[in-house]
Amino acid sequence: MDQPRPRDRPYILSVAAQYPHKNLETLIRAFAIVARGNADIQLVLCGQSYNGLHGVTGTRTGVAPLIDELGLKDRVELTGFVDDAMLARWYQHAELFAFPSIFEGFGLPPVEAIGFGLPTLTTAETAIPEITMGNAVTVSAPLDPEEWADKIVTILSDPDRYRPGGTAIMKLKAFYDPARIAAGYVAALTGQA
Repeated sequence: MDQPRPRDRPYILSVAAQYPHKNLETLIRAFAIVARGNADIQLVLCGQSYNGLHGVTGTRTGVAPLIDELGLKDRVELTGFVDDAMLARWYQHAELFAFPSIFEGFGLPPVEAIGFGLPTLTTAETAIPEITMGNAVTVSAPLDPEEWADKIVTILSDPDRYRPGGTAIMKLKAFYDPARIAAGYVAALTGQA
C-alpha cells in the first residue's frame, strides 16, 4: 500500500551509517554538482550520524560540516536512524537510490532499493556487484564526484530506463527470501548441504 510521500520535493535516497567507508562525502560532493543544474532535487541520507557509531575514533564530525561548507543545508536532509516503516516510505518515493560504499561484506540497502524497483547507482566494490545481481548501475571511480554526478543526471533524465524490471525484482526477492535463506543455514548446519 502506498504511504504518503515523506517530502513533497523529488529526492535521491542513500541509506548508510556515517562510517568513512560508506563514502558519503563523495556522494554529497556529487550532489552539489547535480544541485546546480536541478533546483528541485534533494538528497536524503538515512542512517546513524557519526557521533552515534560504535568503534569509531578520531575527531571526525560526520558529514554535516561538509553539507554546510557546500551550501547544501536546505537541500540535504540527515534523518538519522529511522524505523522500518519510515524507511520503507523513503524507499517507496525516491527518484533514485545511491549507495557510494567502497567496502561491504554484504550491503543490504541496495538490495532493498532494487526490491522497491528503484534505479540504483552504486560502486562495483567488494560484495556489491554480487548482491545486486547485475541490477544496479555502477561507477568505475568510486571516489570521483564528477562521475557520480554524471551518472546521477543520466539516470534522473530517464529513470525508467534504469529501473529494474519485474522479473529481476522477483528473482532478487526469491533469492533473498528469508525461508530460503533459513533452509540453507539449516542444511549447512546439519550437513545436508
